[in-house]
Amino acid sequence: MCQPVPRPYDKQAEGLFDGNHQAAGIVKALPPTSEKLFAAEFLDKVRRPALPRRDADPHRHGRRGP
Repeated sequence: MCQPVPRPYDKQAEGLFDGNHQAAGIVKALPPTSEKLFAAEFLDKVRRPALPRRDADPHRHGRRGP
């Protein structure tokens, strides 16, 4: 599995989400786009997952709803 947040943002991001930072400060500290923050391999997996979503098949057992 790839490292979702590559250097130098890996350590920086970890510290920003410690509960002690305001949203505005987090936004200022991170790059403006997901392409600059996350590794390309990670974004590819998020955008095109290898496994189908659980709710993609309405005939699947255990389906909720009518």
